[in-house]
Amino acid sequence: MYSSKIYTLFLMLLLAAINFNCHNTTTTEVTTPTGEIPVADFEAKLNATPNAQLIDVRTPEEYNEGHLLTAINIDHNGTDFEYKIKALDKTKPSFVYCHSGRRSAEAAEEMKKYGFTEVYQMKGGINEWKKSGKALTTPERPKDQKDLSLENYNKQIESDKMVLVDFNAPWCGPCKLLSPILDDIAKEQNESLELIKLNYDDNTELSKSLKVENLPTLILYKKGKEVWKHEGYLDKIALMVAIEGAKD
Repeated sequence: MYSSKIYTLFLMLLLAAINFNCHNTTTTEVTTPTGEIPVADFEAKLNATPNAQLIDVRTPEEYNEGHLLTAINIDHNGTDFEYKIKALDKTKPSFVYCHSGRRSAEAAEEMKKYGFTEVYQMKGGINEWKKSGKALTTPERPKDQKDLSLENYNKQIESDKMVLVDFNAPWCGPCKLLSPILDDIAKEQNESLELIKLNYDDNTELSKSLKVENLPTLILYKKGKEVWKHEGYLDKIALMVAIEGAKD
């Protein structure tokens, strides 16, 4: 009888301890850091973040009138917004702005759903930025590589050397990884290969004509004729194999 009472008392104490721990255990919910940041804080945090992605979600027309330095343009109202945004690195801190804040707020919420781990938006948008007296910049791109006609394109690929054309975009993650590889190969193969880089967003009509649908897209020409085409990233060895194979 005595041992039975001791056993019962032990169970009661054990249950009380479990109940106490359950009531005092807190659950930490992991959320995506996001929300509006005043212009001054936005600028300071952006400058203090070396691997930041700065995104202007206004229209190309608005972007060309003036934007923040290093900002890439991904139109929130564009039909390809989701495709372009998902091509960015979701692990890097992202800073978003628009004209007044509405589009950037919507874009930030969508980015959270796509898996971005850190998203910040500028309160008041470019309006507040300009009111604060802060500087804007305008795009500077080579004129001969913008809105390139099919006729002019065909002239550029007519060469005694082989011509490698790279269709890319600043919002395309794989394009950024591939770019230094292409530069290295162009230097190493300088005597036999010419590299042409074309911004997809600046040459949409040409891209349609050549059926460029995914980025990056590489097209290799020999005496003006296409001998090889590839969509997506590939490493230096694979690219060199394709180029050397086309020389035969």
